[in-house]
Amino acid sequence: MRLITHFLITLALLQVSLASDILNQFDQDQYSPSKYGLKDLVFEIRIDGIEKDLKERFALNKLDDPRYKVYWLYPGRIEIDVLGLPPGFLSLKQELKKLVFERIEYVVPQDLSSRLRGYRFDDKKLKNNLTQLTGKDETNTKPISQIELVLAPGGIIKYLKTYSPSGSQLAKFSISKKSWSHNKNVVDKVEVVGVTGIQKNTTETEISYISKDGFGFPGEIRTLSTIEAMTNTNNSTKSESKARLVLSNYEVNTGISQKYFMGLDEGN
Repeated sequence: MRLITHFLITLALLQVSLASDILNQFDQDQYSPSKYGLKDLVFEIRIDGIEKDLKERFALNKLDDPRYKVYWLYPGRIEIDVLGLPPGFLSLKQELKKLVFERIEYVVPQDLSSRLRGYRFDDKKLKNNLTQLTGKDETNTKPISQIELVLAPGGIIKYLKTYSPSGSQLAKFSISKKSWSHNKNVVDKVEVVGVTGIQKNTTETEISYISKDGFGFPGEIRTLSTIEAMTNTNNSTKSESKARLVLSNYEVNTGISQKYFMGLDEGN
């Protein structure tokens, strides 16, 4: 019995090790400027139509080019300032930050393996030389209980599916290599389809890039979001919304972010 138990434990550890190796190899094949010497970054984000929207929704007339200023410091400290609004309006500024926070991931991507810590992964070979990784939260404490990734050779992710008590999400990716990406993969497009109850949410995100000081950064991020009620009738409701984010004024390794965070820390 002890021998069988030891064999099963060894086999389980081997599966975890193989899955970890696959995730680490995937990370090595993905481009991130932080892997090539980026230590300090400042940039701005503008959202098309946000000035008009703020004026209509909150009767704010004294606006001065509403925009975000983002400070990033290695290995991943981030702070977002909302500029161009009158003094105060702290709650509104916090809500506005939520509109762009997840988009910063496209600027300095994090390793996938670090974001998936705490899940126990098993791997399985599929047809066409694909590999499926299935990760489960054995602690039952995470908002996402299970993750499925299907990877192709060369660190190409075909899709990622997540499961939670409220529903599921399926993400598909389009990638390419750029002149500045050191032969590493860069995400060009992401399509995410989520189902919660009878509601289906689809978000398509397209990223175009610019080169700055030898690094590649997003210059524009466009999203198309669709919300659809899935019913058995022909009268299903459907709504669409679009957003365009322009990222500019990148300041690379100038020490500005370091000074900014030192000021924050001294103030605390």
